[in-house]
Amino acid sequence: MSIILALAWRLNADDITRFETLLPFLATLYDGVSIASPPTDDEALIAPVQALTTLPIKLRISARGNENRRYYTLQQALTFDDVSHVHYCDGDHALARMERDPDDWKAIVDALQHTDCLVIGRSEAVFESYPRPLVGTERIINRVASHLVGQAVDLGAGSRGFSRKAVEFLMQYASPETHGIATDSEWVVLLYRGGYALTTYVSDSAIYEVVSEAQRQLLESAEQWAKRVNIAQMIIKAGLDASVRGDLPEQ
Repeated sequence: MSIILALAWRLNADDITRFETLLPFLATLYDGVSIASPPTDDEALIAPVQALTTLPIKLRISARGNENRRYYTLQQALTFDDVSHVHYCDGDHALARMERDPDDWKAIVDALQHTDCLVIGRSEAVFESYPRPLVGTERIINRVASHLVGQAVDLGAGSRGFSRKAVEFLMQYASPETHGIATDSEWVVLLYRGGYALTTYVSDSAIYEVVSEAQRQLLESAEQWAKRVNIAQMIIKAGLDASVRGDLPEQ
């Protein structure tokens, strides 16, 4: 049995240093790390990550274009030996969450081993700390998704845990052509429709890292409200489309 951490991650030099510092911690939880990175991340960034394979954890990194990197990092995770579970997280938030509360992160890894799909949500305090355009639009997304799967879910933390059979199901029935962010709803609804167990975990570490006041002002601008409304429409549509698929196996 092995657990793989799967990241869709736009590399930058500062985060690579943080990642290297966290590798001993990761090695206590995972047997490997799968990374899907944009091809615009040049070799000067990718090479140092590839060089980390000498450490006691397996690492595989691939470059994807404007494709669904969430889908492809899960697909790559299945190429590791004896995979039993996959922990997905958006790479731009994973490091800050591990640093903030490693015990919470460990609890997530423990919880994901006992279900087919662990929906990692946010405590109310963490949710309210997000930029206002995300809070406002994600409440609507969550209401629709909760109705579709018959239980309360919070889909906006950018992190899930999956059993191997759940990942294999997604590789067969989810589409790599789906916009990556729309997998927030597509994957959970598809797994629900496929009869897989959905469990929720409320995290106190699932923060949205904001590194400066200038970044926060940008994230709370009128332009971001417009962007997030469009994203919410995309995520909700993907969930609704998944809910009426006629090609899924009967439960």
